[in-house]
Amino acid sequence: MIGVIAGVCTLLAAAPASWSTPRAPEAKAPKGATAHNHGRPPVDSAAATRVRTWLGATLDSLDTSLATLGATPATRSADARAAFRQGRTYYKHVEALLQYYAAQTDAALNSPSSAELVTDGHPTGRNDAKGFQRIEPALFPTVDSAQWRIIADEVPRMRAELRRFRAVLAYVTTDEATLLDLTRLELGRVSTLGIAGLDAPLSRDGIRESADALRGICEALDRGAPSTNTQVTLTVRRAAAYLAAHPDFETFDRFAFITQYANPAFDTVGRARRAIHWPPPALRRVWPLTVDRIYDVRQFDASAFAPDEAPTPTPAVLALGRTLFFDPKLSGNGTRSCASCHSPLIAFTDGRRRASALSGGSVARNTPTLINAAFQSAQFVDARSATLESQLEVVLASEREMGSSLAHALTNIRADQKYQPAFAVAFPTLAHGGTSPVTASALRLALAAYVRSLTAFKSRFDRAMRGDAHALHPGEVRGFNVFMGKGGCGTCHFAPLFNGTSPPNFLTSELEVIGVPASPATHGAHLDPDSGRAAVDHLPDNVHAFKVPTVRNVQYTAPYMHNGVFRTLDDVVDFYDRGGGIGIGAVVPNQTLSSRPLHLTPREKRDLIAFLRALSDTVIVAPVPITPHR
Repeated sequence: MIGVIAGVCTLLAAAPASWSTPRAPEAKAPKGATAHNHGRPPVDSAAATRVRTWLGATLDSLDTSLATLGATPATRSADARAAFRQGRTYYKHVEALLQYYAAQTDAALNSPSSAELVTDGHPTGRNDAKGFQRIEPALFPTVDSAQWRIIADEVPRMRAELRRFRAVLAYVTTDEATLLDLTRLELGRVSTLGIAGLDAPLSRDGIRESADALRGICEALDRGAPSTNTQVTLTVRRAAAYLAAHPDFETFDRFAFITQYANPAFDTVGRARRAIHWPPPALRRVWPLTVDRIYDVRQFDASAFAPDEAPTPTPAVLALGRTLFFDPKLSGNGTRSCASCHSPLIAFTDGRRRASALSGGSVARNTPTLINAAFQSAQFVDARSATLESQLEVVLASEREMGSSLAHALTNIRADQKYQPAFAVAFPTLAHGGTSPVTASALRLALAAYVRSLTAFKSRFDRAMRGDAHALHPGEVRGFNVFMGKGGCGTCHFAPLFNGTSPPNFLTSELEVIGVPASPATHGAHLDPDSGRAAVDHLPDNVHAFKVPTVRNVQYTAPYMHNGVFRTLDDVVDFYDRGGGIGIGAVVPNQTLSSRPLHLTPREKRDLIAFLRALSDTVIVAPVPITPHR
């Protein structure tokens, strides 16, 4: 997930609608900010022409490979695989430019099949596999002649998309700053998704293809950024060479690659980009240019998914939100606060299998942690709220949770005169004109701002990614490699946030169907009856679909799954090792998790769990609550 950089190119307004102009992947602009190009160095037209010429030639080679693949009969499976892999090589060489300049073309060539995607809280429907990702099952792990028709369907469509893009290629203008941004993005993409094998799940070519992607970036830099310090391409080439020299997917040392090759390259690229002194568009970014290491999440912008009306999280706003968080006046009967179910003593959870209901009994779902809840494009396990602000209103109105409403909570808060000065300081513009600053909007914004401030990125794993060679022991390092490799965990719990928010642009959050059982059975299991996302959108494909949660601080958040069915991490790992719901005998026709057993060894399971524990912050300090005014 890994930078978020604004696309920069010059296109004619008459470009065909079928071609996608670069989409600026920032979540939103801060209040009053506008994007501008003031101070931008002039474009080197000769360098831009060289990049376009190289890009066009590579796309032509890709087209030739696709033509060969489409003409190869099923009886020549080795030739078909060779053509497929050759085409993937050419695609990977230009992947960074396509994703930056032509997202639609890129998606047509290589969209993996996944669960429903959520962008800014709005589900976009299932992203059915396209291009290479749709063809791959016909060729790997063994040739399936029954699926050969897919090749005949996909190849002409892919070639047509290439022709459409080629028709507007002359209008793409690159410059040195843009190419360095592209390099930064691709290093992030490779170091999170590429080495996890996200788009090569069956061929297991993810490591080799990651080398191709970085080589392609170097070729673009050589042609389009002649004034760039040679140290940039040197460090990126070193990273590519390490990948190429260790292509085996299961044995590849991802930890060594990131710490010894990707991070130094990323730092060098970042320094070169900042040295150009061209200010980037003044837009919010989850992953700002100031970050020097790919996995250094301390500087991620927690406000990137906040609504436009969200205030600057000043100390006064956060103090007010914290006070409200611990105040039972928000509930209908005055006995429950937000902290009653999200206790800071246990990582803002409640430790129960299912949350306790206000009037007794329990609610249907487990209480998730609020730590790092800001870093996702939708809230609730079924993604029914786009923001923390809207989630708050839903929780207040729930009879089984808070038994209140925003209006009722506001009435109770307004009755406490000591809240008046706190709201006035937090929202000074509301305190003018003689009206009360204690408003419904201010209440929800302050509470959401406090929750948004609950970030924790000080685990031993984070220290190791920042250069502390002694932060992890060998078993934890091996566990990270299992997580990102054989275990396949990193293809849903995306690093470095380790939730469903996908790098490097962090625009979408995923929902998956994994087949969570009603009880912790290992065979003959029955699905939990909770229909998940389907209860919201009523789509059959989304029955039992749930948002991918973070596994950061997972040591403190047991029990696990939306229904709390698993008490320990051992139970969770065993469930995935068996192939999810299908693997334990449940009927899950729409399961998005692979049902193939992982065949993890006992040591691999121990190492994986050790790594998950290393993702826990060594000290989670609960913010000291301000005693509510009574």
